[in-house]
Amino acid sequence: MKYAFPAILELNKDSVYLVSLPDLEGCYTDGATMEEAVANAKDVLSLMLCDMEDREKNIPQPTPFNQIKVNDQSFVHIIQADTDEYRKLQIS
Repeated sequence: MKYAFPAILELNKDSVYLVSLPDLEGCYTDGATMEEAVANAKDVLSLMLCDMEDREKNIPQPTPFNQIKVNDQSFVHIIQADTDEYRKLQIS
């Protein structure tokens, strides 16, 4: 399955990008660069969605991009995940 969820990225005082996916409880990561943070977000999103699919849990609808509230130090980025492709990578 293919998914796209909004993520909030914020550069903290230590110059680390913190990432939260507000539609999925407990879905957080970070990265030393924005590129690393986005890659880590894709990985954690894929892992969480695979787990939810396996346990037949309800996967929420993503909040529309324009409804995500951010502060002056953060911004919204869409993270895409393909659980079928992620599962293939985990097997090999």
